[in-house]
Amino acid sequence: MSGNLLPSYDEIIDDGRQDDTTSMLGVNNHNVQKDIKLTGSLTPPNESINPVPLSAQTEAMDVDAASNPREGPKHDLDTVLPLTGMDETASCIFKWRVPDWKSATTREQLGSKQNSPEWECGGFKWSILYFPWGNRGSGDHISYFLESKDAHQQPEGSKWSCCVLFAMGVVNPRDNSVNIIQHAQHRYTREATDWGFGQGVSAAKLKGDPRSPALSDRELGFELVVWMRIIHDETGYLWHDFRHWDSKAETGYVGLKNQGATCYMNSLLQSLYFTTYFRKAAYAIPTDNDEPTKSVPLALQRVFFNLQNSDDAVGTTELTKSFGWDTLDSFMQHDVQEFNRVLQDNLESKMKGTKAEGAISKLFVGKMKSYIRCIDVPYESSRTEDFYDIQLNVKGCTDLRASFADYIAVETLDGDNKYMAEGYGLQDAKKGVIFTEFPPILHLQLKRFEYDFMRDAMVKINDRHEYPLEIELDEFLESNTPEQGPKPAVKQKYHLHGVLVHSGDLHGGHYQAFLRPKLEDRWFKFDDDKVTPASKSEVFEDNFGGATGRLGKRYTNAYMLVYVRDADRPTVLAEVTDEDIPEHLKRRFAEEKAYYDQKKQEQEEAHLYVPVRILTDEAISLHRGFDLTNFNDLSLPVHSTKVRKDAKWSEFLQHVKKLLGLDNDRFRVWGLTQRQNKTLRPDPAFDIAGDTVMALVRDKYSGRSYSNDLRVYVETRPCSLNNIKQSPTSKLITLFFKYYDPSTSTMNYAGNVSVDPKHQKVCDAFEFVCHRVGLPVDTPLVAYEEVKPEMIDAIPNMKLTFEGVELGDGDILVFQKDWKRERKLVMEKMQAEGKSEEEIQAYKQRFQQEVDRWKYPDVPKYFEAWRNKVLITFKMKGSDRDNGITLQLSRKMHYDDIATRLAHALGHPNLAGKIKLFSFATSQSGLNQPLPLSKNAQPIRHSPTWTLEMAFAPGTYPQYPNEELTGTIWYEVLELDLKEMERKRGIRTWWVGKGGRCKWIGEVWVDRTAKVPEFIERVEAKIQHEELKVDDDVGPTPMSPQTSDKELDASDSWVKIQHRDVDMSDAATSPLPVSPIHRDMAVFTLTPHSRLDRVLLETDSVAIIPATQEIFVSHYFPYPVTPQSQPFAMLQVISFTRDPTRGHSIPFFLPLYPNDTYESFTTRIRQICTLSEREFTRVGVWVLPLDLTSTGGPLRAGYKSESLSTSRESLKAAGESQREDDHDIQPIREVGSGRKLVPEDNLWQLFIPTDNLAPNAEVHSKFCVGLERADRSGRGAGQGTGASIKILG
Repeated sequence: MSGNLLPSYDEIIDDGRQDDTTSMLGVNNHNVQKDIKLTGSLTPPNESINPVPLSAQTEAMDVDAASNPREGPKHDLDTVLPLTGMDETASCIFKWRVPDWKSATTREQLGSKQNSPEWECGGFKWSILYFPWGNRGSGDHISYFLESKDAHQQPEGSKWSCCVLFAMGVVNPRDNSVNIIQHAQHRYTREATDWGFGQGVSAAKLKGDPRSPALSDRELGFELVVWMRIIHDETGYLWHDFRHWDSKAETGYVGLKNQGATCYMNSLLQSLYFTTYFRKAAYAIPTDNDEPTKSVPLALQRVFFNLQNSDDAVGTTELTKSFGWDTLDSFMQHDVQEFNRVLQDNLESKMKGTKAEGAISKLFVGKMKSYIRCIDVPYESSRTEDFYDIQLNVKGCTDLRASFADYIAVETLDGDNKYMAEGYGLQDAKKGVIFTEFPPILHLQLKRFEYDFMRDAMVKINDRHEYPLEIELDEFLESNTPEQGPKPAVKQKYHLHGVLVHSGDLHGGHYQAFLRPKLEDRWFKFDDDKVTPASKSEVFEDNFGGATGRLGKRYTNAYMLVYVRDADRPTVLAEVTDEDIPEHLKRRFAEEKAYYDQKKQEQEEAHLYVPVRILTDEAISLHRGFDLTNFNDLSLPVHSTKVRKDAKWSEFLQHVKKLLGLDNDRFRVWGLTQRQNKTLRPDPAFDIAGDTVMALVRDKYSGRSYSNDLRVYVETRPCSLNNIKQSPTSKLITLFFKYYDPSTSTMNYAGNVSVDPKHQKVCDAFEFVCHRVGLPVDTPLVAYEEVKPEMIDAIPNMKLTFEGVELGDGDILVFQKDWKRERKLVMEKMQAEGKSEEEIQAYKQRFQQEVDRWKYPDVPKYFEAWRNKVLITFKMKGSDRDNGITLQLSRKMHYDDIATRLAHALGHPNLAGKIKLFSFATSQSGLNQPLPLSKNAQPIRHSPTWTLEMAFAPGTYPQYPNEELTGTIWYEVLELDLKEMERKRGIRTWWVGKGGRCKWIGEVWVDRTAKVPEFIERVEAKIQHEELKVDDDVGPTPMSPQTSDKELDASDSWVKIQHRDVDMSDAATSPLPVSPIHRDMAVFTLTPHSRLDRVLLETDSVAIIPATQEIFVSHYFPYPVTPQSQPFAMLQVISFTRDPTRGHSIPFFLPLYPNDTYESFTTRIRQICTLSEREFTRVGVWVLPLDLTSTGGPLRAGYKSESLSTSRESLKAAGESQREDDHDIQPIREVGSGRKLVPEDNLWQLFIPTDNLAPNAEVHSKFCVGLERADRSGRGAGQGTGASIKILG
């Protein structure tokens, strides 16, 4: 890098990334750095390096160089290999003269590999491994490596290591300014004996050219120089590759497996685990009778027990399942603080009534007091509350002590912000927070994630924030309380025991924990499944955040600190002994471990065995579908076993005999193989020699079946048709017979039999089948061949031979009564017996009625129904985690049939007509997959022609016989019958009660042509029918003093409109002065910005409201009656958060008069909002454009220039005392955002652009009033918290 300073070590070590042109010897190809060429002219921008001879080192071993070499740049050890943040144990420089490279023309002259003389550094021997033609023999580059001689001499299994920071350079001996130096770092071990540069220097650079001097001198060659420092390995894993790292053996602890994005959870669980008092309390929760998959305490006990006793990383799947989480939740990162609180709340509820009750409060709960203390009068208002953790600011605070000081900083309430003290009026006061009691364990949440009001988004704060190993907090604790007197003199000295770290930004990253498990000052890094020792610099300096050289901001920093009080450390961190674990937990977990160990052993030994599935006549007789069995049907008694691959076939036969309990050797084993049409049938060619090993049997036959299992059929009762003997001219074949009874729609197995295909006919089997199924031997039968599910072929002539109908070994024939022939025979018999014609016709009619009742009258229709079977899971729309109801249906079922089946399954048959179905999605492969969220499901149109088949992709059928398609259909139970709904429309309706609070009414169904009065009647009927609480039961407005600042819980039936912040409304109850509204009710709609959009009149039809728009209904439409003695403007008052386009709540109206002042106007607003003077100080009053575009952009044409400019000029003329530099008086921006009102404003001129008004005139303004509520800190809005974490167990 000509013209630049030598880079610092931080700049040289490039995070383990390798230059694209660099390759290494063997597998040691990481941590290789880019070439750094030191030329003769090093002229940095601000400083220079004085040339110093290369030999200025006392410990260096040297070879004689050329006489009077030209001095170049400074090449001492500190310049070439600076040391930052590490300790060395030894260092040296070694130079080795190498013959001229370009004077040699053959490989023989240079050789393929050379070794330098050995030298000693740090008590170890070293040498340079040099490849003149490159370690790959290409000749394009030379390769050189630093080799450890001691590494070669280490015995197998040795843990010897040596960490070396080094640089290797090629230097011209005549002019050391001509050089190339490369840097690397390496951990030398028995397995990694050398490290260096596979593409060290190119041949072109060695030879030189007219533009650049040669590195190799023709007479003296060149020098290979090594600068090296042996680094002290404080933790024992510096530059470790972790390929064979054993956390338990190296540290005594094990990690937790990451399920996808559960590193945040792992770091917190490790911290809680090492809080041994908490661990003991968790063990003490009674879980003897808990269900393993639903008990959070039991799952946590399992995690803690395994962390304490396992030698490998511990899984957390059972724990997350107990939360009610699915796989998707495990791949979503959540807020650690919220997760900790939800987990502890769950455990506290389970600890009640047990000896563990109160343990969490004892450990983590402290107390703080929020107070307002008057300065001039003896009055104080305070509230003491518990805290589980403390959220401390990072931004603006350099260290932890500064964050605590900021937390308890006192605010003075004076001027317009005076405090209303009961009995004393408005008073100057001090407002603040003070801690009254600290818990034994402090969880300090550093606010690394904050809301940026300029960006309107959450951001991560990466500022530097230091935290100490020990901290004393007495100064932040209130010394005494009036109720309790002086507090005990417990020293509030805390020791740091945990640092939870986040690497990354707001949108993603990685979590890890640095923990001090015991009293001794020894730290470990817990990074999911890996545990390593940690140095002090890793715990502190590396996680303070802030700047770090050329890399700018550090994105790895602490976000949670765990401090333990000095006096409580012996108790909180006491050892957990075996006696602390209940016996029932030991037994349960020992049994689980034995089970999993057995499964693990089976998996490890699986390659030694052949899995075998054995089919018998018992399993076939219970199968009702296609083929002989369904191996996926676990209800069928199919035997599963395994035999060693080296076992012989004869041994396997004895194993089968023993497994099935056979008394003799009269059984035959058939192989089940998959035919080309994907059916599974016995293979007649399964003839295997007794000494054949099972591995060969499996390899030969398993590829012809469904899977890699060896599947066989064991025939235990071989028989032949009519005791036929094998003819010399034909070979017997074995057929399988079934019998179908259409009267009961059942399929039965009739056994297998050997037949002579050339001489025996299909009708010869009738007697055998009738005997097997209990029919008279003269019963007429018909036969069908099972070819494949969609091909059931009828045998055209029962008198054909088996060979004539092309049957072979393993084929299946299905018989059923020939009911037409049976009816004919009976009628002929009746006629022969002299029965009358009326009797014969009556029999014929009765017989036909019986046939008509048959669901599937013949074999093809039975198998068609079997092929169309599907398993559908029905879930209530919105209940994504619900298991639902699973029903077996037919693809041919219609909408009403499905709804009827579902209604009966729900136990409410009368709801069938009100069930609305939503379809599921299909994957690209054609197989149906449930939708991830029910909100994405599309409604199925209620139609008499719709069938379930239409929910599947066209042509979708199971890949194999007997498989069933599956899917999920969401449903809703509507208020009205579906047929009735076709004549009506649903209107999404909110009820607006007193105080502007809104209750979701749901969809109100009315005729499509209904007028407003009919709609209101339906709303009232719905409220009465569902017993909804409205109006007087609503309670105070959210901005009233009695209401907390917290948002309403999502589970509360009362919600806020548009934006979850604050409602502005009013207690005015006068009706809207327009055309009469039915029963003084107002029906209106709002714009997306929460401005009034439309007020519906009594004569309006609901058809004018778009289907997607919501309607608001209220008795309390806030439109006060206005005196008519002077002109007035009825201004709409809206509420917003931060941005005027982000409106919320229900707007109201307020008159503005020409003589109104800021004080009179805002007083009316405050009274309507029922706010105190103190509360109203947190409300900003703005003038805003009334009409906004849907995107919140500029005002519409005609609403901008004249009125706003006139307002500004009028404002200046009216407010002579106004200062131009007053930051509160901002000009109105012409982007539709408005500006905040100030006391000096002339409101009439600001809102109304003209003075030429007639008496009693109502003026329409193009502006509205905006109310913005500030949070506790005076800012425009608070932070969002994101999605909630829910633990269901």
